[in-house]
Amino acid sequence: SALFSMMLQNMQLPTKTFQAFQLQITTFGPHTNSKIYYINKQPILDAFKNNLVCIVSGFQGVNENNEITTLGRGGSDTTAAALGAVFSKDVEIYSDFSGVFAGDPRDFSFKKISRINHDSMISMANSGAGVIDSRATEIAKKFSFDIISKSSTKPNHSGSVICEIESDIIS
Repeated sequence: SALFSMMLQNMQLPTKTFQAFQLQITTFGPHTNSKIYYINKQPILDAFKNNLVCIVSGFQGVNENNEITTLGRGGSDTTAAALGAVFSKDVEIYSDFSGVFAGDPRDFSFKKISRINHDSMISMANSGAGVIDSRATEIAKKFSFDIISKSSTKPNHSGSVICEIESDIIS
């Protein structure tokens, strides 16, 4: 988060970084696979009032004993989804791939899925698809928002929308 903040500041964009303890990202469960149950959004709202770009470190939380915990595999996706739930906003998640594919995206015979419903994405993630974590998608489903999966190297290209739509459309 510090390096990303420095990059944005070099582009004349003022930033504020947040670690788990600063937002009271409160977790429960095992240290290496905790679950989020509370986020204090007020520090982010205060930063927005000062026109700051907010950067939140994912993958971490703080338990009831003030110990740092981690959210396990996919924890950054889960943090992003939890913030989407707190702010009632859709979430964009960037990775090496330009969305969700019908198979391994490194195999060019598989097509990108432009829209996929939450349940199908959860099923794919639980079966080993590594694009979006199933816990993140479960949060999006529970709080009725979309996750947009896009490429970090081609951010202007269309990605895949994970949403409540029932039909899967392959582009």
